[in-house]
Parts: sequence; structure tokens; C-alpha cells
Amino acid sequence: MCGLVLACVKWLSALASSGLYGIHTVLTCTAVYSVIRRQPGWYRLWASRSLIAILLTIFGLETSFWATCLFVLLKRLRICLIDQNPEAITARIAIANSSTRLLRSVLGLFFNAEFVIGDALIVWHVCTLPEK
Repeated sequence: MCGLVLACVKWLSALASSGLYGIHTVLTCTAVYSVIRRQPGWYRLWASRSLIAILLTIFGLETSFWATCLFVLLKRLRICLIDQNPEAITARIAIANSSTRLLRSVLGLFFNAEFVIGDALIVWHVCTLPEK
């Protein structure tokens, strides 16, 4: 029963993260369009090019993070609930945890890289505000 509850919670989490990913996709497209529309010669300005590159980098990391989260979830659910394994649920959970350990480590790297890049973007904006 505990495994079923955990699976439901994980599915709800995946559903919520997919919704937030959709919102992030719309906001990224809007931001890039806004930068391009605001500056007619945006490709000549290093600040506009840098901002677009940072936004697309963060979006790429977010896409990788989201896809990897879904892959880990599906793999763990397959091992725990779908595969015909005669072992107890606790043994299957241990197998699922060990088989996705590397991917879960990569998720931590994606998550931290997004924060570092986002914080660098904020610091860059704060440093350039007094110039305007």
C-alpha cells in the first residue's frame, strides 16, 4: 500500500512540474521575443545577445531537468510496480533506488546550475542598473 501511495504522490509531483514547465516555456518565449522586439539591432548589442543566451541556457537546463525527472520517475515506477518481480516491495524499492542513483545525482547538478546561472543574471542586472 505504501508503494501505491508513493507512486500517486510522484505522479502528482510530475503533473505539477509539467504544468510549471509549460509556464516556464511560455515565459521564456515571451522574454526572448521581448528582447528581440525591444531592440531593432539586438544582434549587435552584447547585452541583448548575452541575455538571450542566458535565458536559453536556463531553459535548456530546465528542459533537461524536467525530462530527467520524468525518466527517473517512470523507471522507478516500472521497477517497483510493473515488472513481474517476486521480491517484496521493499527490495524492489531498493533496486529502483540503486538503478537511478546516478540520474538523481545529475538532477542535483542541473538544479544547482540553474540557481548559479540565475543568480549570476540577477547580479549582472544589479551591476548594470546604475549605468542606466
